[in-house]
Amino acid sequence: DHTLRLWQMPAGILKFSRPYTTDCTALGFRPDGRTLAQSCADGKTRLWDCRSGNLFELWRDATPACHIEYSPDGN
Repeated sequence: DHTLRLWQMPAGILKFSRPYTTDCTALGFRPDGRTLAQSCADGKTRLWDCRSGNLFELWRDATPACHIEYSPDGN
């Protein structure tokens, strides 16, 4: 349904829900759990603040990412 939802587990509490207009191709969390990176079929990668649910950075690429991975130091 093109909605990004972040749940706090194991309590099952919905932290935030954000609609978007295209398919998600990859997701990745920073090791500290503060940031969620979301790549979509439109070639955009969005960085979400997991505490507030706010989008704080948007990257535009020619092709969508199929894998997102952070290094252990969070970069």
